[in-house]
Amino acid sequence: MSSICKKSVVVVIPIYSDHPSKNEVISISQAFQILQNRIIRILHPVGMDISAYQSIVPTGINSKNTIEFISFPSIHFIDIRSYNTWLLTPGFYENFIDFEFLCIVQTDVFLFSDDLNYWLNQNWDYIGAPWFEGWGEGNSTKFIGAGNGGFSLRRIKPTIRVLNSRKKLYSHKHSIKRLLYSKNKKAVWNDLKHHNSTHYSKIPSINNEDRWFAQLIPTYFPDFQVAPPKVALKFSIEVNPRFLVQLNDGKLPMGCHAWWKYDPEFLFPIVESFNHYPV
Repeated sequence: MSSICKKSVVVVIPIYSDHPSKNEVISISQAFQILQNRIIRILHPVGMDISAYQSIVPTGINSKNTIEFISFPSIHFIDIRSYNTWLLTPGFYENFIDFEFLCIVQTDVFLFSDDLNYWLNQNWDYIGAPWFEGWGEGNSTKFIGAGNGGFSLRRIKPTIRVLNSRKKLYSHKHSIKRLLYSKNKKAVWNDLKHHNSTHYSKIPSINNEDRWFAQLIPTYFPDFQVAPPKVALKFSIEVNPRFLVQLNDGKLPMGCHAWWKYDPEFLFPIVESFNHYPV
């Protein structure tokens, strides 16, 4: 394995509320501990009280300039839609252009280890947890892709390149059909007007930025490399965590997204083994 410069990856933790839940505090505390030798940027809305998060920073770590709180316009933190929109703009990634990779760790991610050096050497442009048929509804173990954005690793320059592309998703013929047959013509028109002329336009059924990157972009940019499910499960898990760990020969990945949502009976004892006690 080649040596990795610490500057080659930045860890980004977006925060939204000045009152994190107990489980969110566990997630962030664990991230600070596991990633204590990494450069971490905490993104928050302008004017938000961040004292609850500052109090979690382990003594001595911040003196190394590894953790920094950075404010951004509150419009990006209003809801999931505004966050998704932000992560589909080149400007978001240009904030971190000095790094090769960006690792997103949301406040519902629990990290088991720091395996970033390994993953930085694997030549993927995007890595996120596997997805299953039904999107978490039911007990399907049939993979339909991988790319959950809650805990994901993204190569910055290829991401900016595809976001800056002027290639259109829809032909004029298809655009006209959408306008003719859609029940919400105003929404379709706004979608085409704001996106199709300068960037890829999102297919209406794809609302989340991670699905856009992992499922749509590779279709039009085959050289944008997204890790497949059986590779991604070694980096991150979300839905069906017990099944995915079994598939990985009982080995835990680097982290788990939505750890208190899916199979807490399996995950809580693991979290407790790190001396955290979830609710």
